[in-house]
Amino acid sequence: RRARQVAAVAQAAVLPRPPSRLGDLAIAARYVPAEDEAMIGGDLYVVQDTPHGVRVMVGDVRGKGLGAVSAVCADLGAFRYAADEAEDLPRLVDALEWALLREGGRRGGQEEDEGFTTALIAEFAAGLDTVRIVNRGHPPPLLLDAQGGAVVLGPSHEAPPLGMGDLGTWRAPVDTFAFPPGSTLLCYTDGVTEARDENGVFYDAAVRLPDLLRHRSLVGDPPAPAQILQLLIDDVGRHTGGRVQDDQALLALHRPAGATGPVLRPPRV
Repeated sequence: RRARQVAAVAQAAVLPRPPSRLGDLAIAARYVPAEDEAMIGGDLYVVQDTPHGVRVMVGDVRGKGLGAVSAVCADLGAFRYAADEAEDLPRLVDALEWALLREGGRRGGQEEDEGFTTALIAEFAAGLDTVRIVNRGHPPPLLLDAQGGAVVLGPSHEAPPLGMGDLGTWRAPVDTFAFPPGSTLLCYTDGVTEARDENGVFYDAAVRLPDLLRHRSLVGDPPAPAQILQLLIDDVGRHTGGRVQDDQALLALHRPAGATGPVLRPPRV
């Protein structure tokens, strides 16, 4: 129990909530821990304003406990530095890859089946008209439109998680998607996608969430990012009968109607 308490405190310290707004981009994040005390995990999210636009990572470290929290620290530290410095997403992903390999070496390979990270890395450039995404073995995000429709933004080619250098060097594709006014990019970890009901059926946000959003819009204003996350969390709970089977990290990024995007800040000198 003490190891879980230490891990939970460390997790809260290294995973602060992002700002609620960066330029015209409205942001909300939630972390729902698993019920099982032995299941303290390595789910993570981070949002950063950079000279290249707003950059985002949502990830899930394989493994539990203090080792997972240590890998989360390595991921976040590498992202916070490289998000400013890397000229493009492939270079940013390379920096994350090397950080995890160094972390694995530091731990001496004692947990060979742990430490790698499924990750979704995204970039919103000036104007917010598009979002560029690199997917390294992570559940694909949903693009929610202003009418409550949902589209799964799957990768054009599959790529393994970060930190699996023994499988060779991977250069995952950068996929570009339209991000029109009124859109929301909804990202989450597999605590959502692998949540099961009593019959073992997985939760499917792309099927269930649109009806919830349309109903919410009919009875009031379209839901804000934080409200979208609460709708999703509540619906996952209904699906599982209230059991939280694994940690859930959720991040919603919304472009309001008429928003033109942030003014890029200059690079550091």
